Amino acid sequence: MSDRIYIIDFLRGFTIIHMIIYHTLYDLKYVFSVNMPFFSTNSWYFYQQYICMSFIFLSGFSTNFSKKLLRNAVKLSIISIIITVVTTLVSDEFAIKFGIIHFLAFSMLAIFFVKKIEDKSTNSHKNCSKNRFQNETNYKSFKKFGNKTDIKYAIFSLITLSIFIVLKSKYFLKSDIYVGIYNFMQKLPLSFIYGFPRDDFYSADYFPIIPWIFLSFTGYFIGKFYKDINTEKIFEIKTDDYKNEIKYELECKEKIGLNKIFRKNKILSFICIMGRCSLFIYILHQMVIYGVLYIIFKVIAD
Repeated sequence: MSDRIYIIDFLRGFTIIHMIIYHTLYDLKYVFSVNMPFFSTNSWYFYQQYICMSFIFLSGFSTNFSKKLLRNAVKLSIISIIITVVTTLVSDEFAIKFGIIHFLAFSMLAIFFVKKIEDKSTNSHKNCSKNRFQNETNYKSFKKFGNKTDIKYAIFSLITLSIFIVLKSKYFLKSDIYVGIYNFMQKLPLSFIYGFPRDDFYSADYFPIIPWIFLSFTGYFIGKFYKDINTEKIFEIKTDDYKNEIKYELECKEKIGLNKIFRKNKILSFICIMGRCSLFIYILHQMVIYGVLYIIFKVIAD
């Protein structure tokens, strides 16, 4: 059985498609001077925010299914440094000092350490379960469904989502509380990373830790909740040469049926492939879009 959950690949691929559309239109307007009045409308702003929020939320969600979270975080950190160096050398106008890749690298590291803490708690739970069944000589299994752990993650996700909404609210951003915090945080070194840039700061792509980390953790907690309520946790104990062996299996109930649907439909399957290659596409799509538009407007048109 495949370890992939196709619905996550599909949603990530769907978001990537919208990101390509957005950046194509962005280049047409701001690089090749094509008149697009809808760029200044609220609906276009919400569309841009939808793409960003979806990408960050899904990143947090999918960390629950990643087996190489730390390696991915390190890889993104290296890529983000390269992006900063290259874009700064090209032009100050295109310089990216703390963009989406920088943020995702940080959020993955933060979630990795949170998962480490949770793993210690889980191991303690597993040891208790092993002691509970250690006198059994045949296979036993039980389901963990809708318990206190599940509810805990649902509550956590509501808390982090609420904090994110408040921090993004224009009413909070105009409040005296925020202004006081902003003035204080601006004095700290690298304040733009935390979300408190100085007046002269500029980054072509900017996703600071605050408020976006709360959306990332919302995705993580909802993913954790989803994984728990759709999972059978089976403890098997077998006595062999006076030794007890315990096996901890995770088996998503909905996964098999959904995967068949995505594999059979060619369009859905293609979008899933884009989702699996989202990082590669994200890094290259701007250069490809600019190259194609340059040929159309500067080479062919001239």
